[in-house]
Amino acid sequence: MANAFSYRKIPAIYVTEERLFSDIKATYNRASEDSEDEVLQRYYSVPILMIDDIFTAQYKEWAEGKLFSIIDERQKNNKVTIMTSNYSLGRIRERLPMNGGKIGSRIDGKAIQIEMLGPDRRALNKNESA
Repeated sequence: MANAFSYRKIPAIYVTEERLFSDIKATYNRASEDSEDEVLQRYYSVPILMIDDIFTAQYKEWAEGKLFSIIDERQKNNKVTIMTSNYSLGRIRERLPMNGGKIGSRIDGKAIQIEMLGPDRRALNKNESA
């Protein structure tokens, strides 16, 4: 999908959840060229944000708050957010005790859920290249 958006010159950001949080944390370094607000604004405003492997990080209150802020701001501004996860919406609340209910509600209110069934293609590709 990211390649298709790029080909069509549609502004989009593809990021893993781990990278998203790393980008924000990097702003806390005094040598950072970007402020936290600038990084968040990038994620808030890009027309299409793709977050891969969401809900896999070791969550603390800080991470839950940042994720909620991004999802909430994007929803308020009708921005497209594409997320992949091994977690169903029902499991988000238990995974994120502070903001899981609010995050799940925002995702469920706008989401089209597509369940991908079948074997792990990463394992299949690994065997093919060997």
